[in-house]
Amino acid sequence: MDSSSCSDDPLAVFLTEGCEEVYPGAVAAVGRSSGIDRAVAVGQRDETDQMTRSTLFDVASLTKPVVTATVALGLMECGRVAFSDEVRRYVPTVGPSVGNVRLVELLTHSSGLQPYAFSEAWDSRADVFAGLDDGILASQPGTRHEYSCLNFVYAAEMLRRATDRSLGELAADFVFGPADMTESHLGPVDASNVAATYDHTYRDRVLSGEIHDPLGWVMGGESGNAGLFTTVDDLASFAQQYLSGDALLSPATVGRLQDDWLPELDDRHSLGWRLGDGTYPSPNWSLSGLGHTGYTGTSMWLDHERDRFAILLTNQVYDGKETGLIRFRERFYAMVAAGRFD
Repeated sequence: MDSSSCSDDPLAVFLTEGCEEVYPGAVAAVGRSSGIDRAVAVGQRDETDQMTRSTLFDVASLTKPVVTATVALGLMECGRVAFSDEVRRYVPTVGPSVGNVRLVELLTHSSGLQPYAFSEAWDSRADVFAGLDDGILASQPGTRHEYSCLNFVYAAEMLRRATDRSLGELAADFVFGPADMTESHLGPVDASNVAATYDHTYRDRVLSGEIHDPLGWVMGGESGNAGLFTTVDDLASFAQQYLSGDALLSPATVGRLQDDWLPELDDRHSLGWRLGDGTYPSPNWSLSGLGHTGYTGTSMWLDHERDRFAILLTNQVYDGKETGLIRFRERFYAMVAAGRFD
């Protein structure tokens, strides 16, 4: 049931508070491996229409763990790729420095690649890879952790070439189908019932169904770092599988995901997922929890120790990035872990 109409619902009250200054609208869900406990939609998806529980969101970098990393893990379990594989094995035209980077370093953001690169002259996937060169390697692989969208651009290309299939096809087989994510697609998508965003940097206009991330935009949803459009119920179904099922990945694989894969570096990280640390997502979530955020204003968190998940989807980027979402998100996850919305 969509509980946004329940005026005494504490989750609806809290999310409505965010509509006043943080985002135009939001949809959230809280649950366990057994299902969703609470789901709420508030505010506007665009200038005229309200958010609903079925609204599609461009979840931006949530694409990294939900799609690209899950596909990589699935292909690893099938024996199609090894995490020790270097980029050059599948992309022989790559420069010598980037060619040395291993898949595991891409998935843990320890490759040494700079955080981002984009040119308005690029208009296709081929343009992107022709434009990237060895100069994007800012440090030696394995020597430091630095979050980079380019890691997942190269990871997706490795997965495509290892299978001779598109990332969209791989996502359907390894993620959307097994997790029963019936409304999820790699964009662009039809504009109806989509939470609008706004590109303040390149296109200077409202986007509805178009991918907000520039690399995802020019690569037609095949960039690996962004491009997933999904609903709160589809992400909840995905979260339930990660918490309890083996339809997506084996329990052994999910268990290892809760480990720190960068024990010799200062920052903790898993394969495609961030690990709970400090105030992220909040101090009362397990350190072995798995989560991620998306530039457009989205986030999700899974806590295996406490059998809990939480999803917060907003279109904050419509109003720009300086609206206080980081603090609001920390408050949301702290209240979820404390059982305030049960």
